[in-house]
Amino acid sequence: MPSPGRLPLPKIRVSAYLRRPDTAGFFSVRLIAHFHNTSFTVSPGVKILPERTEKNRKPERLWDPATLRVSARHPDADLVNERLSYWQQRMHEAFRQLSGEGGFTLVTQAMMEAYLFPQAAATAQKADPGRLTFEQHYQAWASENAGILRENYTRKFRSVAHLLMQFRPGTVAGDLSEEFVRDYLRYLLARGNTDATISHQFKFLRIVAERLGLPASAKWLRYTEQTGMQLDLTKEELQQLIRATMPTPALEQERDVWLLQCFAGRRDGDMEALTREQLEQLATPAGPIPVLRHAQQKTSQLTLAPLPPIAVAIAEKYGWQLPVRSNQLRNAYLKKVGAAAGLNRVFNQMRSSNGVIKNNYRPICELLSTHTARHTCASLLLEGSDGDKSLASFVLGHTSRDVTDRYAKDKVSRVAPKVLRAWQAVLGECYAGLPG
Repeated sequence: MPSPGRLPLPKIRVSAYLRRPDTAGFFSVRLIAHFHNTSFTVSPGVKILPERTEKNRKPERLWDPATLRVSARHPDADLVNERLSYWQQRMHEAFRQLSGEGGFTLVTQAMMEAYLFPQAAATAQKADPGRLTFEQHYQAWASENAGILRENYTRKFRSVAHLLMQFRPGTVAGDLSEEFVRDYLRYLLARGNTDATISHQFKFLRIVAERLGLPASAKWLRYTEQTGMQLDLTKEELQQLIRATMPTPALEQERDVWLLQCFAGRRDGDMEALTREQLEQLATPAGPIPVLRHAQQKTSQLTLAPLPPIAVAIAEKYGWQLPVRSNQLRNAYLKKVGAAAGLNRVFNQMRSSNGVIKNNYRPICELLSTHTARHTCASLLLEGSDGDKSLASFVLGHTSRDVTDRYAKDKVSRVAPKVLRAWQAVLGECYAGLPG
């Protein structure tokens, strides 16, 4: 079990919003459970009159959004409050059960859906897959893979399923064919979507194809994107980022997490599982070297990253309990971090759509993302080692899958000092730790 305080998982907050009033002024109400950087919505099946105005009198407030209850003077107050209370309690109960003892299990929308509406989930699983909509396939697929695939990964395809329904309303998964895909590709290109976005759309089409029993390897379910140059920071920009003073604690946290991610060569998803237990002291002829051993979530590849002193200092600063934020929120914060650090170099983030390249010049503070950390790690290790590609490959986990070879003690003890010398060449005075 993760150490107490590592993840703020036990928290759930239920709020409500009113939508679509009828001619009498009654609003449909939806209850929203907020948890784990996501939300889940339930309709209690009641309508609410927020306030009532009588002639020559001030409006009387009938609805209290803080308590999620209506006053006794509200029409059908007992029934309305009973339904609201029932669903509020059900959402809390579902979250407590799904998050497990201590609240350390990550709860997803699909898990809440299956818990609160088991009959609907069972019906969807038994239904003819060809008669399900793309959105129903998404919900079933996400539910089946809850706890197996990261929610940040499964959640990315929700918008794809929604766009497919917009493309051709009323369509079902059984309509998936080579002609359908060609028409959908034309639709995406007309929208101006980039190759990367279109490639992501095709991944979901292959997921649905597999659920339908179609060959996902078919050529018409493939889309090859042309990848432009990836952004990475220079060593001067990295030092500038380290020395910069952040205007808020949240941005300072995000800057520090990004730096640790860069030095460890990790992906965003791997940062969520960071613990002090992964830190080991490796005995080398140059002396003991701290290394971070972990298995990458994307590839299950075992990786061992030698850490420079500044990386260890950052982790210790937070007691190895880094703030957990969604990838979307992290990327939004990083734009502000880059601006606060004055990272204004102009970079051409070329966009490709159907093989046509379009220039897109922007300051790098507007392009900084979690993935930039991994690219920066590879680029600067290459620079700091005079072009030794093996160091970046070792830290990023791109080396041989032969674990016996990769983790033979003599090999690790030879590589780790070289990695630290490369970081020292890149970081200069910043190598020892954060300023101040």
